[in-house]
Amino acid sequence: MKLNAIIVEDEQTSRDILKSYLNKYCPNVTVLGEAENIDEALILIRNNQL
Repeated sequence: MKLNAIIVEDEQTSRDILKSYLNKYCPNVTVLGEAENIDEALILIRNNQL
């Protein structure tokens, strides 16, 4: 099953590590975007209809 995800994390390094792990160990997960906080995530979702 293919899954889509948005990474929401305030630290850039943590976002990068999580994205790297997802790409390496979870090939069924596609990261559609990243946000520093919930407000950015909601904007990302609304603007891109994710």
